[in-house]
Amino acid sequence: MNNPTIIYICSEYPIRDVKPGGIGMFVYSIAKALSKLGWAAEVWGMYDIGKFRVDYDGSIKIFQYPKLIKYSPIPERTALFFFKQHLSKRISHQSNVLIEASDWEALLVPANIPVPLCIRFHDSHAIAFKKGLLSTYPKRRIKAVSKVIKRSNHCVFVSKFVEDNIHNTYGVFPEHYSISYNGVDTDFFQPELSAQKMYRVVFIGSMLAQKGIFELADAWNIINSVIPKAQLHIAGKGDVDPVCNKIKSEYRHNVVFHGTLGRLEIRQLLNSAQICVFPSHWEAFSLSVLEAMSCGKTVVYSNTTSGNEVIDNGVDGYLINPFDIEGFASKVVLLLNDSMLCEKIGSAARKKVLSQFSEKTLIDKTSEVYNSLMSNYRFKD
Repeated sequence: MNNPTIIYICSEYPIRDVKPGGIGMFVYSIAKALSKLGWAAEVWGMYDIGKFRVDYDGSIKIFQYPKLIKYSPIPERTALFFFKQHLSKRISHQSNVLIEASDWEALLVPANIPVPLCIRFHDSHAIAFKKGLLSTYPKRRIKAVSKVIKRSNHCVFVSKFVEDNIHNTYGVFPEHYSISYNGVDTDFFQPELSAQKMYRVVFIGSMLAQKGIFELADAWNIINSVIPKAQLHIAGKGDVDPVCNKIKSEYRHNVVFHGTLGRLEIRQLLNSAQICVFPSHWEAFSLSVLEAMSCGKTVVYSNTTSGNEVIDNGVDGYLINPFDIEGFASKVVLLLNDSMLCEKIGSAARKKVLSQFSEKTLIDKTSEVYNSLMSNYRFKD
């Protein structure tokens, strides 16, 4: 019998010139790890490309379908039709295949598939909308995801915060579910003390309001007025001009924008920091926070949503209200002026990630879920 196959539905896997997001990096890491355990791994997604292509990342096969097909009267629907048709053909008459998709990308999975479907809830936008933290969100998508939840075989929540808000958001709750926190490759993201630059603050995230980038800009005006030699390094995709406009002209020379970085560059930037800041308005469960903690950095993170599931305030990091600009700024100033405290907190952060949020812990839990699904599912002959 062939090795079991896991098919990930993911449209941001980091291959060629694709700019990955958090889900793309998650799939990259978990697919690599599972392939070492004997699973065959495939990634299927819809990308901003001109024509269909297949790539290999080691033993992982990546099927990339164009989001749009030229000359079609209904481009999106036609492209989606071909994607679902080909995926259906791939999994027909299979007895050793399992599909995992994130909540919204589960909408790319055909109905009535003959293999088990696992949905992993990474995205918190729908929850934020229902809680009044986000002004708009496609209601049709919420309704569509509700239907997918009903036909899924298992749902994985990346935090207790997500679990607590699923029913209120989608109006349904899965029969079979588990909580599995994101995990980080602690061998790759490890401390390099010689790389640290004093008075350097690092932010990694998109230039979006929900990431707290504008609150950070406001706080930076206060921080730099107190500590003129402090520097802020920002990495992530998006338009930097609105962020620059929030920073006073006399402090802009202390702010460096790096754009989108690769995995190695992210590790180098994290290790150059004295502290890392993530003032998000909401997060399902941040992988960037774990990567910073794994590098032994003191993290200042939001006390909203899942923050308290990651950090014990004052023990292995700090939780702040991202909308309290003065409180946010004063915490950063305090830490920049106390390198010994940063070293102590950063060391505790590293230990916590090793014990609770390592990639091995994630893989062990994921393998358990997958093996159970494969054993209990009644495949058609």
